[in-house]
Amino acid sequence: MFTDKLPDTANVVMAGTVFGQAIGGEAFSRALAAAGIALWAGLIASSLWLTGRSVK
Repeated sequence: MFTDKLPDTANVVMAGTVFGQAIGGEAFSRALAAAGIALWAGLIASSLWLTGRSVK
């Protein structure tokens, strides 16, 4: 069950760090956006690794 929800968590991280900046009215931070993208990629990769699936 944990590995099924990990991609959902990755999507929430992406939405919060990248799209949340626009919604919140803050100045866009490339560093925060890059951190969100990196966290998203890391969580997706962890999910794939834990389930034994590969990207095709």
